[in-house]
Amino acid sequence: MALALLAMGASPKPHPLMEGATIPLFRAATQNLPEVVQEILRRGEDPTQISWDGLTALFAAARSNNPAMIQLFLDRGVDPHRKSTGEDWTPMMTAVRWGAVNSVRKFTEVGLIDPQAADLAVRLVKDADAPNRPTDAALRALHYVPDFPGSLEVMQASGQIAGSRQAQDTIFWAQPRTEQEIETYLAAGGSVNYRGSLTPLQAACAAGDEARAKFLLGRKADANLLGIAESRHPLWLALGKPSLVALLLRGGANPNWLDPIPEWANGGGAISILAIAVEQPAPSVESIRLLVQSGADPRLSVGFSRNAWETLRAVAARAEHPANLDQVEAALAGR
Repeated sequence: MALALLAMGASPKPHPLMEGATIPLFRAATQNLPEVVQEILRRGEDPTQISWDGLTALFAAARSNNPAMIQLFLDRGVDPHRKSTGEDWTPMMTAVRWGAVNSVRKFTEVGLIDPQAADLAVRLVKDADAPNRPTDAALRALHYVPDFPGSLEVMQASGQIAGSRQAQDTIFWAQPRTEQEIETYLAAGGSVNYRGSLTPLQAACAAGDEARAKFLLGRKADANLLGIAESRHPLWLALGKPSLVALLLRGGANPNWLDPIPEWANGGGAISILAIAVEQPAPSVESIRLLVQSGADPRLSVGFSRNAWETLRAVAARAEHPANLDQVEAALAGR
């Protein structure tokens, strides 16, 4: 069909009036249509062109799962090391993300070393909720069967897993660890500030495990670090346990942390951890008092979000509201 359309005069260039329009050359490469790619190139399209978001044709070829498609663009001067705009994505990471094991193997054969791709290969196998994993529907729509374990095996065989600190951290934190195991790992250069779906400290706070949180903070865990998927601050996860909130605040947690709200949700802005504490189904007066004593500002808000005082009034106006709002008010006032 694509060849027929080109023969009838269809332009191989992206629509000039559509920002972010798909580049036909890239689409053909992604779908593994070598004849279409060759015809578009014969008509003069630049194989080294870059999309609006900084992608080259090699990003598209990575999704073809066809080593010959990758070689075609390498032979025409496309830079395999160029990263995407903003997120620093690489062609190798793209191949790993889509389980394109033949593309992963090709990139390793031409000498690409990519610690981030190695880490992603581990995450996609070890983490059931791995960030950047395509949806099941998107994976079913591929023209090949994605092979995440196979991609990981290729990365292991090429030494890239052993050579990636990020990948080693992912392997280590993928399962529960004893304090002694953590001590040993940190002594060998591992990181306590691993950013998986959530951080080790977030995991401890979510479980209400004060002892583990204290242990991690004592090993320089960042009290404000968020996981890639879990956007709730450790303080948020700990609100129901005041002693844990106090521990985090002593460990450097920001009492004026703001949770961003996207523009499509109530106009955007950011809500403070103090307002979040007030809005809990059963707000902890002691946690609120600890936040205020540590410098949390009850008037803090960004954009269209409510501050803590406004949140308190909104909660009080509900037909069903917590019975301790008088105590919450006193805690907000610093009493």
